[in-house]
Amino acid sequence: MFESDRAPWQRLRLQGWEAFVAPIAKGGEAVVQDPELFRVAEAVFDAFANKSSTGGLTKRDLFDACSAICDEQQFNQRFDVFKSLNLLIPAISKKHEDRYLFNPYGAAGILVFDRVVTEGGVDEMMTLLDRTRAAIHRGTATVDQVRGALARARGMLVVAADYLLTLVRTRSLDIMIAERHQHEHPSLLTDVRAVTGQVSLRFPELDRFAYLVVVEVQRYLAARADFVERLLEEGARAENFGVLHHEKYLTAARESTVVQLSEPLARVVVDPPDPMPNPAAIVAQVEQLRPKESETPRPPRPHNPPPDTDPFQSLIDRERKRSDLARALAEVLLAGTDEADLTDELAAAGWPGAARLLLSALHASGSEDDFDVEFRDEFRVESDAAVTYLTPVLLRRRQPWRGAPGE
Repeated sequence: MFESDRAPWQRLRLQGWEAFVAPIAKGGEAVVQDPELFRVAEAVFDAFANKSSTGGLTKRDLFDACSAICDEQQFNQRFDVFKSLNLLIPAISKKHEDRYLFNPYGAAGILVFDRVVTEGGVDEMMTLLDRTRAAIHRGTATVDQVRGALARARGMLVVAADYLLTLVRTRSLDIMIAERHQHEHPSLLTDVRAVTGQVSLRFPELDRFAYLVVVEVQRYLAARADFVERLLEEGARAENFGVLHHEKYLTAARESTVVQLSEPLARVVVDPPDPMPNPAAIVAQVEQLRPKESETPRPPRPHNPPPDTDPFQSLIDRERKRSDLARALAEVLLAGTDEADLTDELAAAGWPGAARLLLSALHASGSEDDFDVEFRDEFRVESDAAVTYLTPVLLRRRQPWRGAPGE
């Protein structure tokens, strides 16, 4: 594949790989020149991940997993590279061993490569600051470690801002569209300030370094604003609606004015309106709006006759009857006196009879101001009795006993 045949996102991915391995590369051609060959490594990894074979996989197993991606010659070339770089290691330390294991460091590399070319270096910088913030919170971070992290973060922001400004001045719209997903960090300033705030609190001597990081974040955000502005201008001029994420179009539809929304359609040719609909069209529209009758009739509403008695009056009658019974029981307990000690009665009633007796006495004391219930401060305990512990209770009349009529 020639360089000119590649899509912008493919060129961007290849450049990202080259820049990533450049610090450890032995030569200028250390990276494959066809981004599609990266899928061979992903397919090999998927083969190990899906089969979960502790004994390893053979070369034939791996080729079967990659046959839909590359031919046998390409696979053999990539297989030799994977073996020489220890991405594939023999399952047993013997010569001519045909079963291999996948090096977990290589699996981590696949994840890193994919994240770097998708999210960009600013995301890696945020990962570095997140680790620093966690170390500060745990109390394991040293002054030198925090100073180094701040220096790296500031340098990354300087490089990213200069790179964005260069894209704005010199690069094509296609390249900028391919790059836009690597610079979408809506809470970048808030997240960085959260880290620098902890640094200033725990390491006051590093306050100047934290301030410089915030300054570079603001410079990077200004460069990103220029980047987005040129994207919008070039996209509108080229009538390319792929320059923005669909959520941004939704936000524009909700928050923009009618004039702003009409500007992109100023040069769109549309048919003139037809103000004279014919009768047949009107009838058809009315028929569509007419509610459709249900195919099956609804069942008749059940007949629920009104109750014969008033439920509220029944409730009042039940409560009055309950009060009469409670007063009658209180009269029995008092036995013609003005005061009675109910403690022995409660103990003899057992459980739950004692509870029912006490509730009846309390109910009598709350009706028509006839009786009072008094709980003493003592506490009576009998481990062998039916009621093991209780408080002495007195029942007394509120008015002196005058005897029943006729006595």
